[in-house]
Amino acid sequence: MLYSSEAYARGMWPRVNAYYSKTYLGYDMPLHWHVNAEVMYVFSGECVVDVEPDGEAAFAHPMRAGDFIFLNARVRHRLSVDGDAQCTMLNVEFTLAPAEGMFTLAQLRAGSPDYAWFVALGRDWCVGSDLRGELFKAMDAVVSGLETDRDATALRHAEMAILLMQLSRAVREGLQKPGATLYVRRAAGFIRQSHTRPLSLKQVAAKVGISQGHLARLFRAETGQTIAGYIARVRIDHAAVLLERSRLSVTDIAAQVGFNTRQQFGVAFKRRYGLTPGEYRIKRRSNSYPQVQRRVLEYPPGD
Repeated sequence: MLYSSEAYARGMWPRVNAYYSKTYLGYDMPLHWHVNAEVMYVFSGECVVDVEPDGEAAFAHPMRAGDFIFLNARVRHRLSVDGDAQCTMLNVEFTLAPAEGMFTLAQLRAGSPDYAWFVALGRDWCVGSDLRGELFKAMDAVVSGLETDRDATALRHAEMAILLMQLSRAVREGLQKPGATLYVRRAAGFIRQSHTRPLSLKQVAAKVGISQGHLARLFRAETGQTIAGYIARVRIDHAAVLLERSRLSVTDIAAQVGFNTRQQFGVAFKRRYGLTPGEYRIKRRSNSYPQVQRRVLEYPPGD
């Protein structure tokens, strides 16, 4: 679907048909396929996504927090979460329709080297790690926008364009830097799993198995962030979810995600989200994205 030459010749654009954010506990989804393409993002926990292309053996993809998978239309797949384990996922499903806003797929391909590369790659599924955290922000913007104002067509188009570009960039970086990315992914995964307790570059490097200096250089080159900056970002993103989903005080949330003081937490939070924790909680509780069950959008016949 996304790679069809007809889609580019006819001025098509993705239209979101369904989306959700859900926490699974010991889940085993039946093997299935659908006419939508989709991006599945692991916000927390671990899971396995099995992909079974036509005429091929199944591929099992273990995924943890910060990992994602893109599935083109009609690719058979299933999600499983072991035993009593938990996994929170964000999912966006889309098909193609005639463009109504400011972009077409052809224009995006012409203007974005990363997306042009992604289309040329032509893979029906891709697995990667969102090391920069930008794919999560893009998916969050799409889902939050649909929850609050579905009539802002130009803004929805811009948000989808960013999602496709960030998806393409994350896939490209993962494939073009496989050796270095392995160390960076291990470091990022360890940080996501351990961010609520004190962490240092020394501890992360020891876990990954390379020197502190080498890890610091690789991590900065691939993510644009220091280890300390990445730890803070993971803590802040976790705090953002707690602000929306829990009744914990700001002070308690700061302590739970690993900050020493409420003041330190407030400064770091505002730097990333542009709002104080209290302001963010008030604003985002008007739309409950983290608690959204699967929503299927309906459009007029022939639209």
